[in-house]
Amino acid sequence: MNVLVISDLPATQRSVQQILAADGIDCEATGSKDAVKSLQENPEVSLVICEWQLSGATAMGIRRESDAIERVTDTATLPPPAFVILLTPQKGGSEAERQKMLRGILNMGFVGVIKKPINRVELTSLVQQRLADSPPSATVGGRDVDAETSGSTSAPAVEPDIVEARATLARVAGQLAEIGQQIKSLERACQS
Repeated sequence: MNVLVISDLPATQRSVQQILAADGIDCEATGSKDAVKSLQENPEVSLVICEWQLSGATAMGIRRESDAIERVTDTATLPPPAFVILLTPQKGGSEAERQKMLRGILNMGFVGVIKKPINRVELTSLVQQRLADSPPSATVGGRDVDAETSGSTSAPAVEPDIVEARATLARVAGQLAEIGQQIKSLERACQS
C-alpha cells in the first residue's frame, strides 16, 4: 500500500478508495483517531490524502506527526509521505479569499488540493503523478539514492530545501489542477 486516505467520513473513504481502485491503485483508509498509528505501522505509505476538516485532529497536526515518524524498512530509510488535502468548499466569502486559502494550504507544504465533490480524473491524475514522482527511498544504506541515480554528487538536501521543493511541487500541482478545470470547461462548452 502506497496511499492512505484519512477522513472521518466513511462515504469519503469509500469514494476515494473506489476511484483509485478503478485505476489499479491500492489504498487503505482510516479516521483521524487512528491516522498516526496507521502511518507508524505502514512506513511504505508515500502519499496521504487527508481531509482538511477532521473531527479528531487537524491535517497539519497529522502531517507534523507523520514527518517525525522514522520510516525504516529492512532495506531502506523512507522519506515522509506527501500530503494532498481534500477540501470541502466553504459557502460565502469571495473568490479571492478562497484562492488565498488554497495558496495558504499549498504554502504549508501540502502537495495538492482536491476540492469536493471529488473529480475522478483530477484525483487519479494527481495520485499517479505523486506516486511516479516519489522515489522508493531517500536513502539506502545511508547513501542518497536521488543523488546517485541523477548523477549528482551533491550532499543530501537539508530541511529548508525539502520545504522549498514541496512548495514548488504544490504550486505545480495547483497549476495542473487549474489546467484540468480549464479543459473541463472547454469540454462542456464544446458539448453545448
